[in-house]
Amino acid sequence: MTVLILIPAILPLGGPTSLLGWATGTLFLMAVLARLARFNVEAKLESAKPHLYFQGMPGISAAVTVAASILALQRLDAHGLLPPALAESSGIALLVAALVMAGLMVSRLPYADLPKHYGSGRLPWWHLVVFAAAAFLVGPEIAFALVMLGYMALSPFLARPGAGG
Repeated sequence: MTVLILIPAILPLGGPTSLLGWATGTLFLMAVLARLARFNVEAKLESAKPHLYFQGMPGISAAVTVAASILALQRLDAHGLLPPALAESSGIALLVAALVMAGLMVSRLPYADLPKHYGSGRLPWWHLVVFAAAAFLVGPEIAFALVMLGYMALSPFLARPGAGG
């Protein structure tokens, strides 16, 4: 559902009639569909085997990363903390970010299934306390964008080979 909400958020970045905005939105949606199709096929083939990692970034995570980045940029701009050059080019930067997310969704990079990691004790709960403190200090939009960008960038490198799924 988040993915369908994100498409209208991406399109205006290049202007409502921008071919670049529509092309990015279409590619993002095609990547989501390919990612979901692969997930469903792999889930049927390995139904008895629990997994701790996804192959490729989950579509919801990719959509939330782009949406959180949009909100963080808007908050920084509202407080005058966004340099003018970055404010002017933020639309293009977000289109590029959406394309990067599309590529990560169809990749085979391992992304942690975070609820299973926290539920099994593989990740400590104090991470969530640190997130809550960061959200209080810098604002929820910025904290959430940083967490999602960290997940996007670090999860493939932190996955342990043979750790499951």
